[in-house]
Amino acid sequence: MTSSTALKICVLLSTYNGEHYLAEQVHSILTQTGRGTAFTVQIYIRDDGSSDNTLKIIQQLTNDHPDTVFLLTDDLGNAGVRASFLQLVKHAPNDAALYFLADQDDVWEPNKVQVFLEYYAQTTQALPIGLYSDLWVADQNAQVTGQKMSQVAHWQQLTIDYEFLSFNYRITGAAFAFNARAKELLALISIAEINASNMHDSFFALTIAACGQLIGIADPLVRYRQHAHNVVGAAGHHKTWREHWQSAFAFPGQKIFNNVLLNEFLHRQHLRLRTAHETAVMADYLAYYHAAHCWQRWQAALMIKAHISQPHPWLNVAKLMVTNVTKPYQLPQN
Repeated sequence: MTSSTALKICVLLSTYNGEHYLAEQVHSILTQTGRGTAFTVQIYIRDDGSSDNTLKIIQQLTNDHPDTVFLLTDDLGNAGVRASFLQLVKHAPNDAALYFLADQDDVWEPNKVQVFLEYYAQTTQALPIGLYSDLWVADQNAQVTGQKMSQVAHWQQLTIDYEFLSFNYRITGAAFAFNARAKELLALISIAEINASNMHDSFFALTIAACGQLIGIADPLVRYRQHAHNVVGAAGHHKTWREHWQSAFAFPGQKIFNNVLLNEFLHRQHLRLRTAHETAVMADYLAYYHAAHCWQRWQAALMIKAHISQPHPWLNVAKLMVTNVTKPYQLPQN
């Protein structure tokens, strides 16, 4: 029996040809410790044009769990992972305590929701709040390899803010959740804006960091399955040397452009960064993007150095000086 005081949890899951792993992932969500007593769960799935048996599996799940698993349909077709997750954010109900992003091929640890709720209870819930945990790197059978994402990605700190995320990746969508205030904010992002970003989860996190607060959880609460069909993996071991070279310059370009994109979004929504320091951080990225001459770009690159918390910041500054790393990126016309 469900407690009348149980909190509502929404899980937002985008699928694409996920027939091999989807049922296992959904099972790990349905068997969360505390479900039915401390909280209820609703899973909203949007399929992004699968050509395998994924839709049949979703239909079976909705038949077996009619009050828990729901299929979101729209006319976007194969919109891509970024737009697909944004659609889920836009169309999920507005009354949940927390909204969890979920990948089709991972497995949640049994206490994931419980731990997230414990951390969320300690926050200022009137703000847009995002929470993220560490992850176990798992093999194709979802068996833990013994490595955490924090080890693979060399996390130097757990607590992060807008300035940190302005030139760093940290949050993996599979281990990310946010409250209703954040959901309301993210739902204002347009399809054109999310498609212009490097990835939905990093742009969601950057937006929440700019307007609210992010909470880190050191516990690994997701088994982040690595297999041949990952869209984004943990270690990047499938890349060629040429792809590594291209991504080396794509990384700083994407990070700078995400800040420019965020600035346009905040301006369109009549929002602003919360502090003078954050406004100054944003100004450095805008100066780089809008630089008319090499020397202006070099000056901006030197200012951006102060926001790089990775080892060897001069390596990234050199990239910013050698070429205009934001040249491939154009602001969308909303």
